[in-house]
Amino acid sequence: MRFKQFNTLVILFVMLLAVANYILFEQFVNRQIDQLLINTIRQNLYNLSLHLNEHLNDPHEGNMHILLDRFNASSREVSQLYIVDERGNVVLSTDYGHRHAFTPPAAALDIERLDQHTITQADMLRVALYRLDGLRKVPYTLYVKLDRGYISGLLSHLHWIQILFPLACLLLFLGGYYLFYRLVIGPILRLDDFIHGRQQELPKARIWEIEDLYENMQHYIAKLKEMAYIDPLTQVQNRRSIDHALELAIAGALRDKQLFTIALLDLDHFKTVNDTYGHDFGDKMLQEMTRRIREHLRQVDQIGRLGGDEFLIIFHHDEHPENILQALERIRQLFEEPFIFGSLQIVSTLSVGIATFPSSGQEKTQLLKNADEAMYRAKKEGGNRIR
Repeated sequence: MRFKQFNTLVILFVMLLAVANYILFEQFVNRQIDQLLINTIRQNLYNLSLHLNEHLNDPHEGNMHILLDRFNASSREVSQLYIVDERGNVVLSTDYGHRHAFTPPAAALDIERLDQHTITQADMLRVALYRLDGLRKVPYTLYVKLDRGYISGLLSHLHWIQILFPLACLLLFLGGYYLFYRLVIGPILRLDDFIHGRQQELPKARIWEIEDLYENMQHYIAKLKEMAYIDPLTQVQNRRSIDHALELAIAGALRDKQLFTIALLDLDHFKTVNDTYGHDFGDKMLQEMTRRIREHLRQVDQIGRLGGDEFLIIFHHDEHPENILQALERIRQLFEEPFIFGSLQIVSTLSVGIATFPSSGQEKTQLLKNADEAMYRAKKEGGNRIR
């Protein structure tokens, strides 16, 4: 799966996460309203009503005043308390200055109907009380005026939690994914660009394991390039590489209107040496042959092994063919000296065929054909010569 598709899935996941978080925290907020507010109010008022039922039969009214005042002081949800008899008269109240002006509201909400919806609208709650008059229960009513400022503030706080906490979780997830992208996915994408040639320099990573992966990858890429373009025996360019270099040389010479020369080199009687002393000895001869040739070439010139004991040299940017002939003559004379391997000395001379661009051909195939014909003419003439 490509990373663009992965990013699309991440965006969809984030959207689903945001919706799920909002729904989950809506349920959480509703539970908090039930537990922190509604259940607290209902339980406290039930307990208060039990005590008031006992004190309504107590002739000492001061005890009820103390009970109401203590409840009012400890309950942040309640603003005022009123006890009203069956005729609607205020018997006791925490609102000392306006107790006689209090009129029981018809819209007071019964405590049993208090829930998440009514808590946002109710201003006054109603709790049933009674006093025993012989065998008869005399009804009283406790009216509870709610503190709308405190309740509205608490509800607003809970609803902000419902919005902000999922948002914080979402931002935390996005921040974590951003760091993961910067530290892991981004370096892997840059490594992919480097492998496919879209980036020339090996990128850096802040994670040691990925940096180590970069270094190993660079090592393996260098090895692959070496395997693709370097002859493993002689460590010069292989046939594919030198063939590509010849194509580039032709294109550059056509563009710049310059001359260049190629030379095909082949050891004389190499097959006989190979058959007599074995392939391992022949390999050593080829390695020594390559060393001798490379010591007498310029840095700008290129040498590659076409196969067996046949090598191709590209002499770049030389307007004077006599200089190339002199260089090849020095190389030819080197091979009149014997190859020494321990106590064994063998002389294997060179046959060289030369072709010059553009006089010998303006295409790769024609150049190589003319150089090859010149080299075989040198061999037919006895070898150890340049043609």
